[in-house]
Amino acid sequence: MSDEPQQGQIRFYDHDLPGLPAGNYKVTVKQSVQDIGITAQEQALLMAEQPFIVHAPQFAIDPSEIHSLVPPAGSTGKFADELPHLVLNTRVLPWEREMSGPNIPWLALLLFQEGELLAGPADRTDAETLAIRSTAGEFMGLKNSPDVYVPQTLVREADVTEGQTCFYIQMDAGVFQSIIPQLNELPYLTHVRQVNTQDKAAGHEEDGWYSVVTGNRFPYAQETDEGGSRNIVHLVSLEKFDDLLQPGAKPPKEKIALLSLARWTFRCRPDSKEDFAGLMHRLVAEEMSGAAYDPGALLLRLPQGAADGGEERTAPPDDAAGAEARKRLRSGYVPLPFHIRSGEDTFAWYRGPLAPVRPAPFLPAEPLLTADAALIYDKANGLFDASLAAAWQIGRSLALSDATFGSLLLDYRRRCHRLTDLLYHRLEASGLTDAADLKELAQSGLMREALLGAMKGDLLEQIPEPPLYGLPQDSPQRNLSARRQLLQGGSGVSPVAALQQFLAGDEVKEAVAELTRDDLEPIALWLAHKLLLYDVPFYYLVPEERMLPSESIRFFYLDSNWLDAMLDGMLAIAMHSSRDSFTYGMTKGTIRAAAEAAAQTVRTRPGDERSAAPGGEALPLAGFLLRSAAVAGWPGLAVRAFDAVGLPLGIARLERLSSSVLLALFRGIPDRIELSEPQEGFQFGLNEEGEINLRSVLPDRSGSPFGSELNVHLPVRDRHLRPGRILDLRPDQAEGLVQQSADAIKQALKLDQLTLNPSDFALQMVKSPERIVFQPGMTVKPQ
Repeated sequence: MSDEPQQGQIRFYDHDLPGLPAGNYKVTVKQSVQDIGITAQEQALLMAEQPFIVHAPQFAIDPSEIHSLVPPAGSTGKFADELPHLVLNTRVLPWEREMSGPNIPWLALLLFQEGELLAGPADRTDAETLAIRSTAGEFMGLKNSPDVYVPQTLVREADVTEGQTCFYIQMDAGVFQSIIPQLNELPYLTHVRQVNTQDKAAGHEEDGWYSVVTGNRFPYAQETDEGGSRNIVHLVSLEKFDDLLQPGAKPPKEKIALLSLARWTFRCRPDSKEDFAGLMHRLVAEEMSGAAYDPGALLLRLPQGAADGGEERTAPPDDAAGAEARKRLRSGYVPLPFHIRSGEDTFAWYRGPLAPVRPAPFLPAEPLLTADAALIYDKANGLFDASLAAAWQIGRSLALSDATFGSLLLDYRRRCHRLTDLLYHRLEASGLTDAADLKELAQSGLMREALLGAMKGDLLEQIPEPPLYGLPQDSPQRNLSARRQLLQGGSGVSPVAALQQFLAGDEVKEAVAELTRDDLEPIALWLAHKLLLYDVPFYYLVPEERMLPSESIRFFYLDSNWLDAMLDGMLAIAMHSSRDSFTYGMTKGTIRAAAEAAAQTVRTRPGDERSAAPGGEALPLAGFLLRSAAVAGWPGLAVRAFDAVGLPLGIARLERLSSSVLLALFRGIPDRIELSEPQEGFQFGLNEEGEINLRSVLPDRSGSPFGSELNVHLPVRDRHLRPGRILDLRPDQAEGLVQQSADAIKQALKLDQLTLNPSDFALQMVKSPERIVFQPGMTVKPQ
C-alpha cells in the first residue's frame, strides 16, 4: 500500500537533508608499505587523489525549480495579513549548502518596501525588483569594496564560471539588521511538504514533495493608494552570513550585498478583488441573481441573444427558422462562415466537442470515410451542420502529421488482412465458415487453435490439412469446401461476399483482436490522447471568444459523436482499397474500445477513483474551462469533482492550455466541483483580528487529532511583530512567538511539556485555504 497522502491531504516535515552538502571535495587513498626498504619517493607513489564536486545552486537557480509564488507575481489583493512564501520543486534545495548550525537552511525570503533597496547602475538594474544584473566573478569582487559587505569566506565553487550571470541586491546595513531573520529563526521559516498531486493540472505524475521558504515580514498596504502598495520579494542566499545572523551582530560596512536567486513583486491593498477568493467570485459575478447564480448561464455556449447583436429578441410564434436558431444556440452551436462547393458563401452551424448539453448518440450505419460523408444538411432551413465534418477533418490532419502513427496503423491493417486470410482458408478447407460453425468453434476454444495453426506454415500447405478435431462430425458435408458448397448449391454468392460474411462474425473479430492486441496497443494509446483532446486546436474547442469571456468558468459535456467522427478521420488514412475500408469497419469497434480503455490510464494511478460505471462500460466525460488570472497565479490549483451521491470522480485530464486557461475533464457527470488553493501553497498568516488559530500537533490525541483547530486564538499583530511588521519568532526566548504558541497548545491539550518543531510551527501559521464550490446543474440524461 502506498504511503502517499490521500487526495486533499498534506504532510509537513521539518527538513530533508542531502546525503552530502554542496561543495568541493577530495578523496585521498593512501597505502603504507613497511619493512621492504622502499624510499619516501616510492611511498608517495602509493597515494591517489580524486577531487569531485557536489553540485547545487550557488549564484542562481533554474526557474524550473520554482513551483509557485505566493502572492502570485504581479497580482494585487488583500495580502496584508499573509506571509509571502515560495514553493520549490526540489525538497532538499534549502539545505544543500552548509551553515554553521544543524538543519539550518541557506535560503531566506525577504520582503522590501519602497525605498529600502538601493539601485545599481541604471542599465543593469531591474526597475521593478531593483535586482542588479552581474556575473559571479564581479559579485565576488565586491569583497574588496570599501563600503559593500560580502563575506570573505564565500568561495566560488569549481563548477561555477566567473562569467555566470547572477543577480544581487544592495541595502543599507540598518535595513539588513532590521529585516534579516536570526540564525535560529531560519529553520522555522522553511519546511517540507508532501501532497497528493492527482487534483492538479501540472505535475500529477510527480511524487508530490516540495520545500517551502516563508518570509518573516507581512506586506505593507497604504490605505490611500488605490492601485495598491508595491511590495518586493527576494529569495536570497545567506551562505557564509552566519556571523551577521546572531543577535546584536553589526555589519562591518555601510552596505550589504545579497545574491538574489528569485524575485517578484505584488501590490497590496485593503480590498480583495484580486486575491484567490476575489478572483473566484468574479467568475460568476455576471451570472449572479441576488445571492445565487444561474447554472444555465455557466454552460459553454454563446450568450443567449448573441446572434442578434447581444440583445434578446422575441420572435413571432410562426417563425420556425428563428426557433431553430435559438435551439441551436442553446445547444452550443455557433454560426460560422461557410463556402460551399457550388461557389456560394453562406454560414453553417458548428459545435465543437465541448457541448452544453449531452448529445444523444449518433450511430451511422458505416464508418465515415470522408469529411463530406459527415456533413449534415438541414433541408428545412437550407443550412449545413459542419460539426462532424470538422471533427473528421481535424482527426485526419492530426493523423497525417504523425508519420509514426501512420506506419503503425498500416502495419496493423496488414496483419489483420493476413490473419483473416489465413483463418478463412484454414476453415474454408474444413467446410467450417457458416455462422453455426463459427459459433461452435468459438465455444469449444478451437477458433484460436485454428488461427494459430494457420500461422504455422505456408498458406498452400495449410489448405489440404485434415479437418479440425474436437467438433462433432454429424454431416457428411461438414468437411466439404464452403466455396464448393456455394457453387454446387447454385446460391450465386460470390467468394468476396462469402469472405465478407465470414469476417463479419463476432467470433472471427474476437479471434483476430486477441492476436493483434500487441500491435493495437501503441495505436490505442495515441488515439487515447486525441480522444482527450490533446493537440486539438483551441478554436475547434471554443470557436467564439464570447463563449468563454475573461474571468469566467464554463461547464460542458464531451460530445462522443464528435469524438467518433474525429476517430473516423484519424483512421481513414492508410486506406488503399475497398478491402481496407471493409477491414476498418470490421475492426473499428475493437479499436475504439481499446482507445477508450487506454484513455482511462492516461492519468490514472493505482488507488485512484473509479474510471468505469458499475456495469463496466466507460463513464461519460464532462468538465469545465476556466479562464482567469487564478490559473497563472495559482499553478497548483486543486480541482475535485463529486457525483450526485458524493463519490469523487476520476480526473481524465487537467491541464493549463495557456497562462490563463485551464481545461478539466472528469470521468462521470459532476454534481459538485470544488476549486481550492493548492495544499503545497497554503497561505501563511493571520485572521482578520490579527491572530493565529492554533492546531493540535499530537496525532494520537483523542478528541483533538493532528491538525484540528483547538479554538485557541493567539494574538500576533499586537504582540509578536517587531517594527516593520516583522515576525518576532525568537525560538530560544519565552516571549518569542514559537514558545508562546507551544505554551498555548500545551495548556489547551493539558500537556506537561511541548516543543514545536519547524513543521509544527508551520502548521500553526497556515491559514485555512480558500475553497469555492460550484454546482453546475448538469444532468446525466442525453438531450
